[in-house]
Amino acid sequence: MPNLIELRGRRFVRLKVLERAERTVKSGRLSWRCRCDCGNEVIVDGGDLRSGKTMSCGCILTRPLDGHEKLLRSDLALMRARRKEHASRPVKKPKVRPLKRRNLTGRLFGLLTVRRFDHRDQYRKDYWLCFCGCGRKRIVRADKLISGRHTSCGCKGCKRTA
Repeated sequence: MPNLIELRGRRFVRLKVLERAERTVKSGRLSWRCRCDCGNEVIVDGGDLRSGKTMSCGCILTRPLDGHEKLLRSDLALMRARRKEHASRPVKKPKVRPLKRRNLTGRLFGLLTVRRFDHRDQYRKDYWLCFCGCGRKRIVRADKLISGRHTSCGCKGCKRTA
């Protein structure tokens, strides 16, 4: 069981924690019975108290704040503005580093000799122009060459010699 964070006697803006409540919230976290400065008693989730999500019984939004609490109203407005800004901010996509192309020019893979780079497809796979021992041209994917899956152009004469 996780350690209990004792909140009894602590003050969170307008709420003062009286005791642990009998029931827990749906999330399974502990609830606390609190008394608001306006006199109302409410049961509040402990996580919401500590995070600042719950600051009063609801009166902070309807009753005017006085004296030192005017600063709290501006803080409350600032917190709401930041929440809205954060929610509407587009999610940044991670930067994709360009793939370094391995130079295969001149290398021999079975009967295939790599001549030059041909293209990169939409899946970022590199294709190379190769010449087979029988004289045919073939465009082959780099990973197939390196793994040894393609060693010839595929004609019958090449298959017998490979």
